Amino acid sequence: MDFSLQDFDYTDIASYYDILIAFWISFIPKFVWALLVLFIGFKVANMIGNAVERYFERAQFDPTVERFIVNILKVVLKVMVIVAVVGILWVQTSSFVALFAAAGFALWGALSGTLWHFASGIVILWFRPFKIWDLVEIEWRTGTVIDISIFSTKIQTIDTTIVIIPNSQAIGWSIVNYSMKDERQIDMLVWIWYNDDIDYAREVLTKIATDNDKSIVNEDKPVK
Repeated sequence: MDFSLQDFDYTDIASYYDILIAFWISFIPKFVWALLVLFIGFKVANMIGNAVERYFERAQFDPTVERFIVNILKVVLKVMVIVAVVGILWVQTSSFVALFAAAGFALWGALSGTLWHFASGIVILWFRPFKIWDLVEIEWRTGTVIDISIFSTKIQTIDTTIVIIPNSQAIGWSIVNYSMKDERQIDMLVWIWYNDDIDYAREVLTKIATDNDKSIVNEDKPVK
């Protein structure tokens, strides 16, 4: 439909209504189609991501790498869907990409922190200071790592609180990983009265330690 304003009578109110009606008649089908593509595209992106995640689980892939790759895959697919939707709404894809690139330079300062979180996620993935299900201490918080996403790491503390730590802070602080070794020494202080039998107390504590199936006791000096 021709929307040319040549020979348009600006004093005729009815002409405005004609142009608006013609515009909406032409635009509404595209808008509905764009919404449909957006809805189905996001659904398909999630389905593909979930299918890849299930494949990794069946292949017993590393959970840390698996979730990171799946998150990136979903983001890339959804960005492709958005570009397709913008193309449907009369905006040329090349113009949109150029506009997006220009906006990227303008927002570089604002997004520098976010990009640093992403880069830190790559560092975590590569050097593996911790992985999913490791018991760690980060920023004075102790808990189990339950997720490593593109920008942040989630840990669940002993009281089941979920703590979300930006990846840049996760690798910027000292990390204590209690799961890197299968064995850990546990120091426990047991107080007894001055007039109690120390040898008998040692015997009782030694028996408690040796009867525990999960403990590895130094046979020479299990209790000091």
